[in-house]
Amino acid sequence: MATMQVQLVAPDRMVWSGEAELVLARTLLVDRPARARRVAKSAARRFTNHDSPAWADRASALAATADIELGSRSPRLRDEADDLVTRLGRDGHRRDAEQLALHVVRLCVRRGDLDDASARLRRIHVDDDTPIGTRLLAREAQLREA
Repeated sequence: MATMQVQLVAPDRMVWSGEAELVLARTLLVDRPARARRVAKSAARRFTNHDSPAWADRASALAATADIELGSRSPRLRDEADDLVTRLGRDGHRRDAEQLALHVVRLCVRRGDLDDASARLRRIHVDDDTPIGTRLLAREAQLREA
């Protein structure tokens, strides 16, 4: 009976741990992006192991954002982030997709790909319903691109 309880409870704990790691990674992103990346990757593994691909993508998006915050200019990261943006949008996580897409604009500007950055920025729709943090990020991306 005790073994059965552990088997029933353990997956829930794994999901809760993943959710907690996701929140922690988001909190660490601005001040400690390297730590945020590690925590987000751990959350992505937990969600993948629990067969929650949409949540794994959300965590992977945070890890990619942390890489961009750390100064990455990698075209591979850009391409992986593009795939994540597509999947996040498809799975209904529009806000996560918008935020990652805006960070990819920053990566493109850093690489000197200004035409690509402009095209990406035009595809991102920010309106009055968009959270203030995302609107600020959009404004920052516009200024960097200018």
